[in-house]
Amino acid sequence: MEFCKLKEFKNQLKDNIIIGATGHIDIEKALNINPKKEDLSEYDENLLDNMYKKLDELLNGLKNITFISGMARGWDEIIALFAIKNNYNLILAIPNSVKWHKNRIYKKRVQAIFYDRILEYKKAKIYEINKIYNDKFYYYSYFARNQFIVDNSDIILTFYGYKSGGTLDCIKRAKKLNKCIFNFYEIIRRKDEK
Repeated sequence: MEFCKLKEFKNQLKDNIIIGATGHIDIEKALNINPKKEDLSEYDENLLDNMYKKLDELLNGLKNITFISGMARGWDEIIALFAIKNNYNLILAIPNSVKWHKNRIYKKRVQAIFYDRILEYKKAKIYEINKIYNDKFYYYSYFARNQFIVDNSDIILTFYGYKSGGTLDCIKRAKKLNKCIFNFYEIIRRKDEK
């Protein structure tokens, strides 16, 4: 899969930019951190700290940014938490509805761990995306949510380390619209890049 190079991505960063996020639920699997772990109800603190540090470096002091999060566990949630930590604007693109999402029963706990905290963030706008989005029917509301993310983003910041349907769907939709897509996974998997 071909993504934008780091320099190209950085050249597009500017004030008032909207960055859409798409990535894995199981970021630990992508990074080979306890890949057989069944309970995904918490994150490795060192991993989170490293991701936040690398995101800060990537954004290079920009302050007026809006992130769009799809509100799943993993990359979507990490982006939302990063936005909260840095007082950025946040758009939450929630498949179906908040109520539906919160009431789901998960086998592997794929719901965002800090779901309620994110929903309560004062600078968050919540959009509930159904199967019919922009007068088009989508078989799954997740695909409609992905299209919403792509339609409303200037660029896409993905975390793509293994083949997964939802992330790949969003990336393909972004490519169709010629969006610059940068794979943050490439930065994180490098060991203590200086």
